[in-house]
Amino acid sequence: KCNMNEISIYIFSGCTNSSTESFYDGIYSLDKGHSLLIKRNGERIINRWYDLRNQIAENKKDIDQDELYSILNSSVKLRLRSDVNVGSALSGGIDSSSLVSLAIRNNNKVEKDGEFIAIHAKSTDPLLDESKFAFEAVKKSLCNLNLVEPKFNEFINSIEEITLQYIQN
Repeated sequence: KCNMNEISIYIFSGCTNSSTESFYDGIYSLDKGHSLLIKRNGERIINRWYDLRNQIAENKKDIDQDELYSILNSSVKLRLRSDVNVGSALSGGIDSSSLVSLAIRNNNKVEKDGEFIAIHAKSTDPLLDESKFAFEAVKKSLCNLNLVEPKFNEFINSIEEITLQYIQN
């Protein structure tokens, strides 16, 4: 059964993993930076293996812009390895806009086929709508932006069916 509270949080804010609850009632995830060990006798041990706050405090240093660009660029290139066309979600924020820009620049299929496909989910709430930023991000590129505008009622009416289809496959 769907956990409509978590699904609602996701629909309204885009936030996932805000708690240990999942989209499904009774199914939980571990906290971030934790691992789970289940011993043969059934004993469960949860360990914290990573703490982002400590890492940030320990690693404060100046950022080399060329190094950051190189790391991001090689990461995007690696993920473009495919024998089929690839695309990306594009929120219009600086992170997805930067990644889509790098993907377009590094994708040989764009040169051949003339386009890179991005999808943007337009908010029905004008205060949350970032579609103008998504359009701006692709304005001077070989990117075909597909705009979808999900409606809350349509989503709520179809989520159970979609979830069941996913589980059965």
